[in-house]
Amino acid sequence: MKKLILGILVLSLVFLLFSFNSLKAQEGLDATKIAESTKPAVVFIETIIEGDVTAPSATYDENFRFTKDPQGGYWKMHAQTGVSGSGFIVTPDGYIVTNAHVVKFTDEYMKYLILQTVAYDETQKQIKEGAITEAQAQYFAQGFFLYLLQNAKISNITETVYSVLGKSVPGVAILQQGKQCEVKKVGDPTGTGTQKDVAILKIESNVELPTVKIGDSSKVATGEHVFCVGYPGVATHHPALQGMSATIPTVTGGIISAIKEMPGGWSVLQTDAAIYHGNSGGPAFNSKGEAIGIATFGSIDYNTGQTIEGFNFLVPINIATEFLKELGVTPHQGTLDKKYEQALKYYWNGYYSKALQELTAINQLYPAHPYANEFIQKCRQEIEAGHDKKEVPMYIIFIVIGAVIVLVILFFVMRRRPVPQKKTAAGGERKTTPQEPSGGETVIMGVSKTPYAYLVRIDTGESFNIKDVTNIGRSETNDIILPSPAVSKEHAKIKYEDGQFVIYDLASTNGTYVNGVKINKRALGDGDEITFGDVKTKFKIA
Repeated sequence: MKKLILGILVLSLVFLLFSFNSLKAQEGLDATKIAESTKPAVVFIETIIEGDVTAPSATYDENFRFTKDPQGGYWKMHAQTGVSGSGFIVTPDGYIVTNAHVVKFTDEYMKYLILQTVAYDETQKQIKEGAITEAQAQYFAQGFFLYLLQNAKISNITETVYSVLGKSVPGVAILQQGKQCEVKKVGDPTGTGTQKDVAILKIESNVELPTVKIGDSSKVATGEHVFCVGYPGVATHHPALQGMSATIPTVTGGIISAIKEMPGGWSVLQTDAAIYHGNSGGPAFNSKGEAIGIATFGSIDYNTGQTIEGFNFLVPINIATEFLKELGVTPHQGTLDKKYEQALKYYWNGYYSKALQELTAINQLYPAHPYANEFIQKCRQEIEAGHDKKEVPMYIIFIVIGAVIVLVILFFVMRRRPVPQKKTAAGGERKTTPQEPSGGETVIMGVSKTPYAYLVRIDTGESFNIKDVTNIGRSETNDIILPSPAVSKEHAKIKYEDGQFVIYDLASTNGTYVNGVKINKRALGDGDEITFGDVKTKFKIA
């Protein structure tokens, strides 16, 4: 009976573990799951720089050396250029973390970017008009850019920061989907001072926005896995990609290879995860999907000017939380994030109908969620294909839990109940001797008043249960049979009386000894050694 109860108990526990484990969060996520979990809150940052350019009209020779036009005149143009990067939302009401160098520039650098754009646009215009060839374009652009640097004046310079959430909708320009950002706090864009290369932005939204989980960069150790999510320029602006792909973030992976000190007295995390122009400001996640750093800068070979792969750096996330704290902002997640996390758990575990319910609720909370519709379509496809799992109803789980509790109680009650011992002769047949209650005594079925005790024969390891009255000897009529010539036919008895077990010697030939002392009557304790003739036993109380 005990084995049956134990078997049922084990099967029930396995069922419960399987039911709960299929829906619990995983400690370590793979790159795919980290990407799907975090991409909705990773944003494309675009800083638009505009200005009015005025320069003397120019002419150029066959070597594209530009000089002022002798006939005089001025050339005017309103120029617009931009710098792109990445960022991530840390509160449902729209606070965003990014790098300072993505949103803050010196006047000289903005002038440089504007004139570079003017030179490029004029070059494309000259090619279109047939004034120069594609082969001459590079030399024209360089010559004209140098001329502008020396002669142009720029006025009315403005910079405006936009963020684009998630991925774009086909046929709609990026900036038409973007939200203008307010720069709330900005550090040193060079990253060499004590202000650090961090900026905090704020966008306005009338709906709850997706966010990322924030980790603790002080707990990051060398060798840990890291995943960077962002919009690297090499992928974001690749000419072979469709326009709608421009705002789909890219995921790269690696490890934390070192922790280095900066000149300003603060630390950075070194990683071999690929980071390119455009990744700046994007989050770096640990294997739990928590942001622990901000992708910031790489390494350059000063001899060649080429980027050195595998030596990239992250600003620790704790620096960003310090910036937020100074603004009175605490990073946190909202209802939308919890529902999206639950939907992904259902989806990854094959509960597509449950995932569909959560995703539909997400669409009601945030109709513009960039990935909910994508997963809704995937869920419907899996359901139609017959791949949907059915979640175990909670009432079934509660029933099983109740059954397990009952079985546990029953199991321990059965363990404490003495089992009638079968008489054993060496090599002989076991017989069961039922114990009957004494006259006038009330017996509660299934419950014994006598503690569970037993004798263990030291030479063979054989054990014998002790009852209220247990007769011991060589004769077959005894409760415990010890078939040795040195043991009398009725050698001794053990009786439970006055709350203790007492042993009596029944005038045996060779005597009864407890712990080496010959006795006629003695109270027994757990672990006492009892010798019947030449048979040694150990008395045990459970």
